[in-house]
Amino acid sequence: MELVDFLGLFAGTLAFGTLLTRARGGRPMGSPAAAAVALALDGWGLWRGADWAVYAALAIVFAGIYLPLRLFSRARKRAQRGDFAGAARLAGWVAVGRREPRAAAWAAAYAAADAHARGDADPALALLARLAGDHRPFAEALHAWLLGAIRDWDRALYSPAYDLVMRARCELGDVEGAVEGLARLWPTSARRLGWVGLGRLRAAALAPMAFGGEVEDTAHLCTLLRLPRPARVVWLATARAAAGQASAAIAELTDLLRRPDLTPGLRAAARARLERLPLPVRLGPAARQALGRARDEVRAGWIVRLRAPWERLSVVGSLVVILAAFALQALRGGTTDEEVAVDLGALLVDGRLPADEPWRLFAYGLLHFGALHLATNLIAIALVGPIVAGALRGFGYLFVFAGSIVGAGLAISLFGTEGITLGASGGAMGLMGAVAAIALLHPQVRHTLTARFAARAALFMVAMQATFDAVIPEVSFVGHLSGGLWGFVLALLVLLVLPPPDDRAGPD
Repeated sequence: MELVDFLGLFAGTLAFGTLLTRARGGRPMGSPAAAAVALALDGWGLWRGADWAVYAALAIVFAGIYLPLRLFSRARKRAQRGDFAGAARLAGWVAVGRREPRAAAWAAAYAAADAHARGDADPALALLARLAGDHRPFAEALHAWLLGAIRDWDRALYSPAYDLVMRARCELGDVEGAVEGLARLWPTSARRLGWVGLGRLRAAALAPMAFGGEVEDTAHLCTLLRLPRPARVVWLATARAAAGQASAAIAELTDLLRRPDLTPGLRAAARARLERLPLPVRLGPAARQALGRARDEVRAGWIVRLRAPWERLSVVGSLVVILAAFALQALRGGTTDEEVAVDLGALLVDGRLPADEPWRLFAYGLLHFGALHLATNLIAIALVGPIVAGALRGFGYLFVFAGSIVGAGLAISLFGTEGITLGASGGAMGLMGAVAAIALLHPQVRHTLTARFAARAALFMVAMQATFDAVIPEVSFVGHLSGGLWGFVLALLVLLVLPPPDDRAGPD
């Protein structure tokens, strides 16, 4: 596959996803018109081999789909940091030159929240009055967000946003009611909404967890929700106060308010929490059991969370070895030279075990055919590897990764291929299979909704890759599928033999 083909598939996927979302009744932030034009250009360019059409489609996708999505995502992150003025500016840029009422409405809401944080409540109250009779989904979401931003908890109790209702109950002192409400929401909503719904339920669990005095798990949940550090301080102070550590909570909030770079939104939130610290809470048996269920989900999410690859030495080591092998290929004559690949350890075509050269069963997994092949495998390992290394320790990760490469090499040697075989994709697929095994057997993950969604995502990726391989002869269907199966089996073996690490030391 050439680079232009990869870019064409990427552009076509984004365009098709935008159109599919619109067809299912959603309102994507990207332009459907741009998506339709880009998809037509991209399909024609890939079919006729017209590179200019693919690049034109990529440019349209960037300007009409990716850029608005990226700007709006950055606006939401700015709002999380309490920088409502910056969020309003970014959302306003999305609306420039486009008929996008949602972006303009969010820009107005962010601006109103900024004015409220600076002491002017009139813009927020006026916007809430305009939104009160608007029953469009995005208007209701905007109305709920603004109620939370200005901390109008009495009105927030009647919001359709259940995460806001949970927080409003806690802020008004009904922590037990919030926890019991969360227990009713968690099973039904998560199964209906899938992975996205699980993320929303985690957000809904934050207030009950903090006001319930769960300091450690509140810290984990703040990391899972990717809250900025000042917001984490506010929530941790809330949890400490509810756990009876009022002096520590006051000290943390006081130190936070001394920061000169604190945004107006977070300064107002920290000041409000300092003025109204929650009292130590005592929950009844039913509420404690419900909170324990939510705590199990948070701890499972903490195990299978995405992490940076440099946080795990074993993952960094495997990536360095693969890069060194690629550099050796380049020095020996070129990364796309088949003779060089065969000399360094690529698996041959003859369909038999290399009994006289058994080292090939592992060496082939360190070699790659060109930069694009290398990049796709490195990205997959960097994304999935830290999850496996965190759940199985460094030794478990290396055992699964290397064992999957060797197992895939055995299968390729037994069944044969149409050409030489090289690449770490068997190991990468083994890591995906390992995620499914972790979801099934890891004591802190199994029997949770998080485990169900993690296993489903991993198995879907393995099945999708196997289907893709089945229609493209140049890609090893046997190697990828067997690598995923070997990773699953080897990870189960590690979990049965070695007790998994207790990964609850605190947030990264």
